[in-house]
Amino acid sequence: MVRITFGRIVVVLIVGVGLWKIKHPAPPQQTIVVITSNEAIASSTVVIPIASTEYRYDSAPSIDRDAYIAIMCEAGPTCSEAGSMYDILVEAHIDPVVEAAQADHETGRGTAGVGRETIKNLHGVQCFGGDGRIEDSKVSWGNGCAGVYATYADSVRTWSNVINKEYVALGLNTPLLAISKYAPVSDGNSPPDYINAMERNIDKWRAQYPLAMPKPDPSAVRIQLVTYALSLQGVPYITGGGSSSYRQGNSIEGGDCSSTMQNIYNHVTGIDIGQSTFTQRPNLQLVDESNLQPGDLWYGTYSDDEHVGMVLDANNDGKWDLLNNGGLASNMHIDYDFMANPYFNEHTMDFRTVLIN
Repeated sequence: MVRITFGRIVVVLIVGVGLWKIKHPAPPQQTIVVITSNEAIASSTVVIPIASTEYRYDSAPSIDRDAYIAIMCEAGPTCSEAGSMYDILVEAHIDPVVEAAQADHETGRGTAGVGRETIKNLHGVQCFGGDGRIEDSKVSWGNGCAGVYATYADSVRTWSNVINKEYVALGLNTPLLAISKYAPVSDGNSPPDYINAMERNIDKWRAQYPLAMPKPDPSAVRIQLVTYALSLQGVPYITGGGSSSYRQGNSIEGGDCSSTMQNIYNHVTGIDIGQSTFTQRPNLQLVDESNLQPGDLWYGTYSDDEHVGMVLDANNDGKWDLLNNGGLASNMHIDYDFMANPYFNEHTMDFRTVLIN
């Protein structure tokens, strides 16, 4: 603890304080700043938790719509509304898998307590006024009362407002930070058990329903390939390879024709096409010259060696150019309208593509 005094104000910094000792230590983001007045400590203490990135309410969906529907339909009551509930959560910028885990602990996803179909309060939201809560439709429950809803979707909408306004807005954006307030010990809850139960379900459902990542747009990838390749103009030709840095996807200090192409593809796409023309070419898909696209590769053979370069239209004249390291120059350079040059035309083996559209 560090205590710093500015006149009559005392600032106390408590670093690395977790709320409980649960299954994992508090992450570095759990730094807590406490600011107090030395005249009225009891009445002026303000605790500001730094936002955590683990199990966040306020994040993009980590499961898709079909997965959320499957999770809610396992329990039954909310099945017919699950699609609408997912849409409400996404609109509210809340990760649906975190909401499902909280609904499971509170009401068994609508199978118990105030979550049952006569009340439809999926998360046990209390009924006192303000911040989007239900005031005029309520039922006695526990230490107070709970809201009664016409639909489960209405319940989720109100809960989303409560979470965003009363928790996320204050930095309480994970179960670890929020549950001691949402389900306090004074109401007969065990926050550590609650948190652990939520995190177990979140981990289980994310593993069971992995979010499919959309494939990158091939045309966008080709633009990136060409842009990065052009940035390497002037890189010197080094026989037999180059510096080891290209193997790590970083900018290169030099290389031969094939290792330079290897660097470009590894840097942009993470694909290792191989270091030599002899290892690259057999593993890439053959493409006809009439179907060439920017970023495809030309391979040529000579009496004692092979050569490779990247196809592009660098000057937008409708004719293919070749960006290559070596060949007719001792560095990375462009040969314009290269197929009109006998050096390339007469020694062409074929064209190959790494990207399958």
